[in-house]
Amino acid sequence: MNTPKNKSTKTSQNSFTEGLLESYRKREKERLFHEARKPSTEIPLLQIDRVLMDPEEALNYLKLRLEAYQKAKERKESIQMVCPTCGNYPSL
Repeated sequence: MNTPKNKSTKTSQNSFTEGLLESYRKREKERLFHEARKPSTEIPLLQIDRVLMDPEEALNYLKLRLEAYQKAKERKESIQMVCPTCGNYPSL
């Protein structure tokens, strides 16, 4: 049987697990930034969306993704009117 005591134990375990994951992500992010600052003559390959890319390709890809995200966000935030006769949204 589930008692309130068991539920609170599970929630505290979940929050503990989330805390561990968050601290791991933070340490890993710091390690990656530290590694990125080291001078190196080798060109690293970056894995983005399961594809290996050189840094220039990765930067261009991420710029395109950011532009697409910003456009989608602007479109979502814009007020759209519904046509009273056909029920369609006017294209922006």
